[in-house]
Amino acid sequence: MVRENRVSAIQLKVAEAKQRDVGKYRVRLDIDTLNSLKIIAGDVVELTGKQSTAATAWPADPVDQNLGILRIDGQTRKNAGVRLNEFIFIRKENTKSARTVTLAPVGTKLAVDKDFSEFVKNRLKGFPISEKDDISVVVLGSPIIFNISQVKPKGIVRVEEKSRITILAEPIAERKVSSTITYDEIG
Repeated sequence: MVRENRVSAIQLKVAEAKQRDVGKYRVRLDIDTLNSLKIIAGDVVELTGKQSTAATAWPADPVDQNLGILRIDGQTRKNAGVRLNEFIFIRKENTKSARTVTLAPVGTKLAVDKDFSEFVKNRLKGFPISEKDDISVVVLGSPIIFNISQVKPKGIVRVEEKSRITILAEPIAERKVSSTITYDEIG
């Protein structure tokens, strides 16, 4: 079902992100896709494979024009439940400001204090996130993976200065990407 004021999704093939975009929650799209979806650089999009996730749209390089691909990094592919060369649906998404975000470390127990929570919040400011996604935050040169356990309001949100971040000390197990993905019509 198409929600009011939303353009239908477009299906594209998944390609590897360039190094400059890794870890930045970006998706690179050709000019035809940007125009079809009425997207400009910096707009948030919803990517739907086996699961849904969010990313920020950026224009593709000239060599990627008219190839029917989008470029996303490994973390974004994992969050969407897709692999390289599989197909994914993309559509423009409106985000809300996150009131609260609860993060759980993946595989590692953490000692959490107010300063650490503020550090993580500052690293996530401006990025689109959604519940159940895994995100990576670099701390002292090492990435820490967090699962976004809960966001309020529901849906795709952006972390902002007024957002409240809660980080759980107890870890959760890492999830795996299924090798078989089936697609239903998204309209």
